[in-house]
Amino acid sequence: MNRPQFTAQYNTDADLADLAADYMYGLATTQGVMDGNKRISLAVAAIFVQKNGWDFIISDRVMYLIAMAVARSELDREGLAEILRTHMEELEEE
Repeated sequence: MNRPQFTAQYNTDADLADLAADYMYGLATTQGVMDGNKRISLAVAAIFVQKNGWDFIISDRVMYLIAMAVARSELDREGLAEILRTHMEELEEE
């Protein structure tokens, strides 16, 4: 859970997608809970992005494929950050 804090502290070029990728990648590739790491990693990344005024614009099916690729070590953290970065939009203020 500290990965995003370390990234923000030591990588001044890190953006919101990098930090969301830290949450998602870290939770999806560790055994934090029994049979739920991918779902939790998706939820945490989505909530983190939304709390910071952004949202993912990506279908559930594609997000599932991304989560599976991360869990299978077919997609690294940098690749995940790039995908998230290109599939985010700023939320409109109400």
